[in-house]
Amino acid sequence: MIPKLRNEEHYSLDEKHRSVVLTEEGVERVQRDLGVENLYDPEQIETLHHVNQALRAHVLFQLDRDYVVKDGQVIIVDEFTGRLMPGRRYSDGLHQALEAKEGCRIENENQTLASVTFQNFFRMYDKLAGMTGTADTEAVEFKKIYDLDVLIVPTNMPMVRDDRADIIYRTASEKFKACVEAIAEAHEQGQPILIGTISIEKNEMLSKMLKSAAFRTRFLTLSNTSAKPRSSRRPGAKAPSRWRPTWPGAARTSCSAATRNISRRTSGARGSRVPIRMSRATSTSKSSRRWKSNAGASMKK
Repeated sequence: MIPKLRNEEHYSLDEKHRSVVLTEEGVERVQRDLGVENLYDPEQIETLHHVNQALRAHVLFQLDRDYVVKDGQVIIVDEFTGRLMPGRRYSDGLHQALEAKEGCRIENENQTLASVTFQNFFRMYDKLAGMTGTADTEAVEFKKIYDLDVLIVPTNMPMVRDDRADIIYRTASEKFKACVEAIAEAHEQGQPILIGTISIEKNEMLSKMLKSAAFRTRFLTLSNTSAKPRSSRRPGAKAPSRWRPTWPGAARTSCSAATRNISRRTSGARGSRVPIRMSRATSTSKSSRRWKSNAGASMKK
Protein backbone atom coordinates (compact mmCIF):
# COMPACT_ATOMS: atom_id res chain seq x y z
CA MET A 1 0.00 0.00 0.00
CA ILE A 2 2.65 2.55 1.05
CA PRO A 3 4.89 2.13 -2.06
CA LYS A 4 1.89 3.03 -4.25
CA LEU A 5 1.57 6.47 -2.65
CA ARG A 6 2.89 9.36 -4.76
CA ASN A 7 4.73 12.48 -3.62
CA GLU A 8 2.72 15.74 -3.45
CA GLU A 9 -0.46 13.86 -4.27
CA HIS A 10 -0.69 11.48 -1.32
CA TYR A 11 1.99 12.87 1.00
CA SER A 12 4.03 16.03 1.54
CA LEU A 13 7.80 15.68 1.92
CA ASP A 14 10.09 18.12 3.75
CA GLU A 15 13.65 17.00 3.00
CA LYS A 16 15.25 19.75 5.07
CA HIS A 17 13.53 18.69 8.29
CA ARG A 18 13.29 15.02 7.24
CA SER A 19 9.55 14.83 7.76
CA VAL A 20 6.68 13.42 5.71
CA VAL A 21 2.92 13.71 6.31
CA LEU A 22 -0.12 12.41 4.51
CA THR A 23 -2.23 14.82 2.50
CA GLU A 24 -6.03 14.72 2.48
CA GLU A 25 -5.92 12.61 -0.69
CA GLY A 26 -3.39 10.32 0.97
CA VAL A 27 -5.56 9.87 4.05
CA GLU A 28 -8.54 8.96 1.89
CA ARG A 29 -6.41 6.51 -0.11
CA VAL A 30 -5.10 4.80 3.04
CA GLN A 31 -8.58 4.63 4.60
CA ARG A 32 -9.94 3.06 1.43
CA ASP A 33 -7.12 0.49 1.18
CA LEU A 34 -7.36 -0.46 4.86
CA GLY A 35 -11.11 -0.43 4.98
CA VAL A 36 -11.11 2.13 7.79
CA GLU A 37 -13.80 4.77 8.05
CA ASN A 38 -11.76 7.33 9.99
CA LEU A 39 -7.99 6.91 10.28
CA TYR A 40 -7.83 9.55 13.03
CA ASP A 41 -10.40 7.87 15.22
CA PRO A 42 -9.02 7.15 18.74
CA GLU A 43 -9.58 3.46 18.12
CA GLN A 44 -7.30 3.62 15.06
CA ILE A 45 -4.42 5.46 16.74
CA GLU A 46 -2.17 2.38 16.55
CA THR A 47 -3.00 1.89 12.88
CA LEU A 48 -2.20 5.55 12.17
CA HIS A 49 1.14 5.16 13.95
CA HIS A 50 2.07 2.14 11.81
CA VAL A 51 1.08 3.98 8.63
CA ASN A 52 3.20 7.03 9.53
CA GLN A 53 6.24 4.89 10.38
CA ALA A 54 5.85 2.85 7.19
CA LEU A 55 5.64 6.10 5.21
CA ARG A 56 8.84 7.38 6.86
CA ALA A 57 10.62 4.11 6.15
CA HIS A 58 9.74 4.19 2.44
CA VAL A 59 10.23 7.90 1.78
CA LEU A 60 12.93 9.21 4.15
CA PHE A 61 15.20 6.19 4.53
CA GLN A 62 17.22 4.87 1.59
CA LEU A 63 19.02 1.55 1.28
CA ASP A 64 22.86 1.79 1.34
CA ARG A 65 22.61 5.36 2.60
CA ASP A 66 20.73 5.28 5.89
CA TYR A 67 20.90 1.52 6.39
CA VAL A 68 22.14 -1.70 4.79
CA VAL A 69 20.75 -5.21 4.65
CA LYS A 70 23.28 -7.81 5.76
CA ASP A 71 22.58 -11.47 6.58
CA GLY A 72 18.86 -10.77 6.54
CA GLN A 73 19.12 -7.93 9.05
CA VAL A 74 18.66 -4.19 8.71
CA ILE A 75 21.78 -2.44 10.05
CA ILE A 76 21.86 1.31 10.63
CA VAL A 77 24.57 3.41 8.94
CA ASP A 78 25.83 6.41 10.88
CA GLU A 79 25.05 9.50 8.80
CA PHE A 80 28.19 11.37 9.90
CA THR A 81 30.86 8.66 9.79
CA GLY A 82 29.40 6.02 7.51
CA ARG A 83 30.06 3.34 10.12
CA LEU A 84 27.77 0.35 10.44
CA MET A 85 26.10 0.12 13.84
CA PRO A 86 25.07 -3.50 14.41
CA GLY A 87 22.86 -4.00 17.43
CA ARG A 88 21.41 -0.49 17.19
CA ARG A 89 17.73 -0.29 16.24
CA TYR A 90 15.34 2.55 15.55
CA SER A 91 12.52 2.95 18.06
CA ASP A 92 8.73 3.37 17.84
CA GLY A 93 8.34 0.67 15.21
CA LEU A 94 10.49 2.42 12.59
CA HIS A 95 13.02 -0.41 12.47
CA GLN A 96 10.22 -2.95 12.03
CA ALA A 97 8.89 -0.83 9.15
CA LEU A 98 12.31 -0.95 7.48
CA GLU A 99 12.45 -4.72 7.95
CA ALA A 100 9.03 -5.06 6.34
CA LYS A 101 10.13 -2.77 3.50
CA GLU A 102 13.18 -4.94 2.72
CA GLY A 103 11.41 -8.26 3.25
CA CYS A 104 13.50 -9.17 6.30
CA ARG A 105 12.36 -11.01 9.38
CA ILE A 106 10.54 -8.57 11.65
CA GLU A 107 12.09 -8.64 15.11
CA ASN A 108 10.48 -7.52 18.35
CA GLU A 109 11.01 -3.93 19.39
CA ASN A 110 13.70 -3.32 21.99
CA GLN A 111 12.70 -1.88 25.33
CA THR A 112 15.06 0.60 26.99
CA LEU A 113 15.18 0.03 30.75
CA ALA A 114 18.08 2.36 31.53
CA SER A 115 20.44 4.70 29.73
CA VAL A 116 23.74 6.43 30.43
CA THR A 117 25.93 8.84 28.48
CA PHE A 118 29.38 7.77 27.30
CA GLN A 119 30.96 10.43 29.51
CA ASN A 120 29.29 9.20 32.68
CA PHE A 121 29.92 5.58 31.76
CA PHE A 122 33.67 6.11 31.28
CA ARG A 123 33.91 8.07 34.52
CA MET A 124 32.77 4.97 36.40
CA TYR A 125 36.24 3.45 35.80
CA ASP A 126 38.98 4.09 38.34
CA LYS A 127 41.66 4.46 35.64
CA LEU A 128 41.32 5.95 32.18
CA ALA A 129 43.90 6.08 29.37
CA GLY A 130 43.95 5.95 25.61
CA MET A 131 45.80 6.81 22.44
CA THR A 132 44.50 8.53 19.32
CA GLY A 133 45.80 10.80 16.62
CA THR A 134 43.19 13.48 17.32
CA ALA A 135 43.36 13.81 21.11
CA ASP A 136 45.32 17.07 21.16
CA THR A 137 42.55 19.03 19.45
CA GLU A 138 40.14 17.89 22.20
CA ALA A 139 42.56 18.38 25.09
CA VAL A 140 40.30 20.91 26.81
CA GLU A 141 37.35 18.50 26.69
CA PHE A 142 39.43 15.61 28.10
CA LYS A 143 40.58 17.83 30.97
CA LYS A 144 37.14 19.24 31.70
CA ILE A 145 35.16 15.97 31.58
CA TYR A 146 37.66 13.31 32.64
CA ASP A 147 40.41 15.38 34.32
CA LEU A 148 42.92 13.81 31.92
CA ASP A 149 46.00 15.47 30.45
CA VAL A 150 46.93 14.95 26.80
CA LEU A 151 50.57 14.24 25.94
CA ILE A 152 51.90 14.41 22.38
CA VAL A 153 54.23 11.57 21.40
CA PRO A 154 56.91 12.89 19.01
CA THR A 155 57.35 11.25 15.63
CA ASN A 156 60.10 8.68 15.15
CA MET A 157 61.32 10.44 12.01
CA PRO A 158 61.37 14.17 11.23
CA MET A 159 58.00 15.51 10.12
CA VAL A 160 57.85 15.92 6.32
CA ARG A 161 54.17 16.77 6.00
CA ASP A 162 53.47 20.30 4.80
CA ASP A 163 50.71 21.67 7.06
CA ARG A 164 49.18 24.74 5.47
CA ALA A 165 46.67 27.27 6.75
CA ASP A 166 42.96 26.67 6.24
CA ILE A 167 41.21 28.39 3.34
CA ILE A 168 37.79 29.86 4.16
CA TYR A 169 35.12 30.32 1.49
CA ARG A 170 31.95 32.38 1.67
CA THR A 171 29.64 29.60 0.52
CA ALA A 172 29.73 25.81 0.37
CA SER A 173 29.34 25.84 -3.42
CA GLU A 174 32.50 27.95 -3.79
CA LYS A 175 34.36 25.58 -1.50
CA PHE A 176 33.38 22.45 -3.41
CA LYS A 177 34.09 24.16 -6.73
CA ALA A 178 37.62 24.92 -5.48
CA CYS A 179 37.95 21.28 -4.40
CA VAL A 180 37.10 20.09 -7.89
CA GLU A 181 39.67 22.48 -9.36
CA ALA A 182 42.36 21.22 -6.95
CA ILE A 183 41.47 17.62 -7.79
CA ALA A 184 41.70 18.40 -11.51
CA GLU A 185 45.16 19.88 -10.98
CA ALA A 186 46.37 16.80 -9.12
CA HIS A 187 44.73 14.58 -11.74
CA GLU A 188 46.75 16.25 -14.51
CA GLN A 189 49.93 15.33 -12.62
CA GLY A 190 48.86 11.67 -12.47
CA GLN A 191 48.34 11.59 -8.72
CA PRO A 192 45.78 9.19 -7.19
CA ILE A 193 43.48 11.17 -4.92
CA LEU A 194 41.57 10.29 -1.76
CA ILE A 195 39.02 12.95 -0.75
CA GLY A 196 37.69 12.77 2.79
CA THR A 197 34.28 14.19 3.70
CA ILE A 198 32.44 14.55 7.02
CA SER A 199 29.26 12.73 5.98
CA ILE A 200 27.75 10.43 3.38
CA GLU A 201 25.59 13.30 2.11
CA LYS A 202 28.63 15.48 1.38
CA ASN A 203 30.34 12.46 -0.12
CA GLU A 204 27.52 11.90 -2.60
CA MET A 205 27.35 15.59 -3.53
CA LEU A 206 31.08 15.89 -4.21
CA SER A 207 31.09 12.61 -6.12
CA LYS A 208 28.32 13.93 -8.41
CA MET A 209 30.28 17.15 -9.02
CA LEU A 210 33.36 15.14 -9.98
CA LYS A 211 31.38 12.91 -12.31
CA SER A 212 29.83 15.96 -13.99
CA ALA A 213 33.40 17.17 -14.57
CA ALA A 214 34.15 13.86 -16.39
CA PHE A 215 36.09 12.29 -13.50
CA ARG A 216 35.91 8.57 -12.81
CA THR A 217 35.33 8.32 -9.06
CA ARG A 218 34.67 5.57 -6.54
CA PHE A 219 32.15 6.32 -3.77
CA LEU A 220 33.56 4.71 -0.63
CA THR A 221 31.73 4.22 2.66
CA LEU A 222 31.51 1.48 5.23
CA SER A 223 27.96 0.62 4.18
CA ASN A 224 29.33 -2.16 1.97
CA THR A 225 32.03 -3.83 4.00
CA SER A 226 32.43 -6.75 1.61
CA ALA A 227 33.28 -4.48 -1.32
CA LYS A 228 35.48 -2.09 0.63
CA PRO A 229 38.70 -4.15 0.84
CA ARG A 230 38.56 -4.90 -2.88
CA SER A 231 37.98 -1.29 -3.94
CA SER A 232 40.52 0.17 -1.52
CA ARG A 233 43.41 -1.83 -2.97
CA ARG A 234 43.41 0.25 -6.11
CA PRO A 235 42.76 3.88 -5.17
CA GLY A 236 44.71 5.10 -8.20
CA ALA A 237 42.85 3.07 -10.81
CA LYS A 238 42.14 4.81 -14.11
CA ALA A 239 40.19 1.96 -15.65
CA PRO A 240 38.81 -1.39 -14.46
CA SER A 241 41.37 -3.49 -16.33
CA ARG A 242 43.36 -6.34 -14.82
CA TRP A 243 45.09 -5.84 -11.47
CA ARG A 244 48.28 -3.80 -11.50
CA PRO A 245 50.40 -2.28 -8.72
CA THR A 246 49.85 1.32 -9.86
CA TRP A 247 47.01 3.23 -11.46
CA PRO A 248 47.71 6.96 -11.39
CA GLY A 249 45.14 9.68 -11.72
CA ALA A 250 41.85 8.39 -10.31
CA ALA A 251 39.84 10.06 -7.53
CA ARG A 252 38.03 8.39 -4.64
CA THR A 253 35.56 10.19 -2.40
CA SER A 254 35.26 8.80 1.10
CA CYS A 255 33.50 9.62 4.36
CA SER A 256 35.75 10.04 7.38
CA ALA A 257 35.41 6.51 8.80
CA ALA A 258 35.94 4.79 5.47
CA THR A 259 39.35 6.44 5.02
CA ARG A 260 40.70 4.30 7.86
CA ASN A 261 42.19 0.85 7.35
CA ILE A 262 42.56 1.18 3.59
CA SER A 263 45.58 0.98 1.32
CA ARG A 264 46.70 4.18 -0.34
CA ARG A 265 49.33 4.54 -3.03
CA THR A 266 51.11 7.88 -2.63
CA SER A 267 52.86 7.97 -5.98
CA GLY A 268 51.74 7.34 -9.54
CA ALA A 269 55.13 6.46 -10.93
CA ARG A 270 55.22 2.83 -11.94
CA GLY A 271 57.88 0.80 -10.22
CA SER A 272 58.74 3.55 -7.74
CA ARG A 273 59.36 2.61 -4.12
CA VAL A 274 56.90 4.30 -1.82
CA PRO A 275 55.57 3.36 1.63
CA ILE A 276 52.09 1.86 1.71
CA ARG A 277 50.00 1.82 4.86
CA MET A 278 48.03 -1.42 5.10
CA SER A 279 45.30 -2.32 7.54
CA ARG A 280 45.77 -5.28 9.87
CA ALA A 281 42.98 -7.12 8.08
CA THR A 282 44.65 -6.92 4.66
CA SER A 283 48.36 -6.70 5.46
CA THR A 284 48.80 -10.46 5.36
CA SER A 285 46.41 -11.14 2.49
CA LYS A 286 47.50 -12.66 -0.79
CA SER A 287 46.88 -9.43 -2.68
CA SER A 288 49.01 -7.35 -0.28
CA ARG A 289 51.92 -9.77 -0.64
CA ARG A 290 51.53 -9.52 -4.42
CA TRP A 291 51.51 -5.73 -4.16
CA LYS A 292 54.71 -5.78 -2.16
CA SER A 293 56.51 -8.14 -4.50
CA ASN A 294 55.42 -6.35 -7.69
CA ALA A 295 55.90 -2.76 -6.60
CA GLY A 296 58.84 -3.33 -4.26
CA ALA A 297 57.16 -1.16 -1.65
CA SER A 298 57.77 -1.30 2.07
CA MET A 299 54.90 -2.36 4.30
CA LYS A 300 53.84 -0.66 7.52
CA LYS A 301 51.13 -1.87 9.89
